[in-house]
Amino acid sequence: MEVEERPTAPAEVPPDFPLVFPPAGRARVAAEWQALGELVSCLQTRPEEVWLRTARLAREWCRATSAGVCLVERSTAAEQVRYQAVAGDHTAWRGRVLPLAADPTGVVVAQRAPRTFRRPGVLFPALAEPPPLRLVLSVPLAGEPPAGAIWAATTGEALSRDAERKLERLAVLLAVTVAWQKEREQLRDAEAEVQRLRAEVQAAQDQFLALASHELRTPLTVIKSQVQLLLRRAKRGTLDQEQLVAGLETLEDATDRLVRLTTDLLDLAQLRQGDVPLRWEPLSLVALVQHAVATFQAAATDRWFVITRSEEPCLVQGDAVWLEHVVVHLLENAVKFSPAGTAVQVELSVVAGGLQLCIRDEGIGLPAGAAATLLQPFRRAPNALDRQVPGLGLGLAIDHRVIERHGGRLWLESEGEDRGTRAYLWLPCAASADTRREADVPRPIL
Repeated sequence: MEVEERPTAPAEVPPDFPLVFPPAGRARVAAEWQALGELVSCLQTRPEEVWLRTARLAREWCRATSAGVCLVERSTAAEQVRYQAVAGDHTAWRGRVLPLAADPTGVVVAQRAPRTFRRPGVLFPALAEPPPLRLVLSVPLAGEPPAGAIWAATTGEALSRDAERKLERLAVLLAVTVAWQKEREQLRDAEAEVQRLRAEVQAAQDQFLALASHELRTPLTVIKSQVQLLLRRAKRGTLDQEQLVAGLETLEDATDRLVRLTTDLLDLAQLRQGDVPLRWEPLSLVALVQHAVATFQAAATDRWFVITRSEEPCLVQGDAVWLEHVVVHLLENAVKFSPAGTAVQVELSVVAGGLQLCIRDEGIGLPAGAAATLLQPFRRAPNALDRQVPGLGLGLAIDHRVIERHGGRLWLESEGEDRGTRAYLWLPCAASADTRREADVPRPIL
């Protein structure tokens, strides 16, 4: 005969059941949680005090002679341990640095587990300083890899019975502290970088305003003075045909300068926004360079140009108008920044699946670190400013953007001031230009 078993209600646990904390135990646990809460509040308000307060709490909870926090420094060539905070009889250890292998921290961090070391001075001579320790309990901080360890030590026979559990609680809190402080440092670094970039932008704006006002004032002053001169002579009836032609030619030169300035500003703005369409076609960069050099040689009779080129130059894919604009500007710079009677070397060669143009002058050169900045808008070389060479710092920025739009590179090199400058331009050959992937095209940095 089967008997149906009925579930019985669970018996109520009596208040004096052994697994339930007695009033004294409840008070102790409540005190521990209150201490942990105070540490969390300290982390939010006074984070620099968390280390020492945690060390003191570990010493109290574990009934230790000394307790402390060690952090692993991994930024150096050899990993080290820094005693971040020490409470008790060994406070002199605070701030000292040991090799990772010469401290218990190195062992527990490698094993990712707590460990008790008896007579630690035998294994780790650095811990043999008086008063001699008989036992060290070290617990790694949570995280991967552990950022360090919290430890408690005694000169007696043992620590408190639940010392390991208590240190593990503190280790979790310290791991949060390490992560939080690292985020604070990263935030400070980011804020400092933002401030640096903001200062650079402000300096660039100030430089642009100074350069623009100077570049605008010069032709405007010429225009105003010429107009006033022509008006005075016309009113007096002393203006002859020769004077009128000369004055009008001066006005034309000044107007052309203003037109070039405004054109450069508009070109740069449109190129940065990608509003300039390019007419792609296979073309001979060699023929384009030879034509530009011939034009300059006819105009600049106090310079001579030397062209050397590869025996098998390749075609490039690009916009002939914009590429000619870049080549002409680079030649203009070579002439403008070099003295009369010097040579301008123009070299064309096939390099890394593309055609490379190098224009080398014997001019004022570039100071250290100036080559990279000159490709940004409104940047002038310090020695060019010192010599009052006219310019707004737009030409190379426009050239750089144009060449990047063609999937190429533009860069400058110089051995220093008064040692000349080399302007390099590299464009992929037409075959490789048709097949290049988007990821292969250099990213704009303007």
